[in-house]
Amino acid sequence: MVVAIIPVLFRFCIVEPLLMANELESALSRFDFFVLVCSVVLMTAAGYVINDYFDLRIDKVNKNPIKVIVGSQISRRSAIIIHWILNFLSVSAGFYVAWQTRYWLIMPAVLTVPLLLSLYSIWFKKSMIAGNLIVALLAALLIPFFWLVEMRSAGLSSTGGFGFEILAVHVLFFPVFAFLTTMVREIVKDMEDYDGDMAGGRKTLAVVHGIPGAALVASIFACVTIAVLVAYSAFLFFLSPPLLLLAVYLIICVVFPLMYITFLINHAKAPSDHRRIQSLLKITMIAGVLSSFFHFLLPAV
Repeated sequence: MVVAIIPVLFRFCIVEPLLMANELESALSRFDFFVLVCSVVLMTAAGYVINDYFDLRIDKVNKNPIKVIVGSQISRRSAIIIHWILNFLSVSAGFYVAWQTRYWLIMPAVLTVPLLLSLYSIWFKKSMIAGNLIVALLAALLIPFFWLVEMRSAGLSSTGGFGFEILAVHVLFFPVFAFLTTMVREIVKDMEDYDGDMAGGRKTLAVVHGIPGAALVASIFACVTIAVLVAYSAFLFFLSPPLLLLAVYLIICVVFPLMYITFLINHAKAPSDHRRIQSLLKITMIAGVLSSFFHFLLPAV
């Protein structure tokens, strides 16, 4: 759901207002844009399916049996078939947009990401930090990917003037924010899945260094995220008075919740506590993404 919301908000709240303010139009049609969004959503869904396929034994320990779909409601064979169908549709959608825009570098992306998601489920997830980094990097690259497609399809340079320098800072903020918050969430998830990962022989951060060690690393990433948000808010404040509203929004709706989440991470005891933290992190991440609306409300900035 979030992987669809992020590029949609980026397109309609940031990219289009900027182009319209400079009497330009996006060369990537709305239909092609939505096809590309569908490609990303489909490959993400395929990643979830293959992850559940390889996590069947561990999920029986970590999850309520009712919530374990693969192996109960859907056979493992069906899961593999669904995985390949979703990937085929994702690659086909990506190929269509690449053909329409003649920007063929889209294809390596839509081919590499499914491979990485599969390798994550098969191998990287079993090792300390590597799996967390892959998921966080893929989350961080979502906005740059769509921005690059928008720019190249229009034949524009990322340093093409008329506001692109300022926009570059905004485009940089979202990937950094996505990477850091996803790292926090992934580590907290490892803390929640400690029992199943231990039984499955995985070497996650929580298993290797214990829950306190994982909590410390998650807290460090959370504190770095807070520092980035404060610095970004200060930049917005000095950039333009109207953007003070965006800075205040980020402090109240993202920074303060992250401070509370950091406190909870260091006091969580049971898996239910970690599930609660993950829910709060999702809400906070969405709040950060929704900050795009301020760019729509203040298109001239």
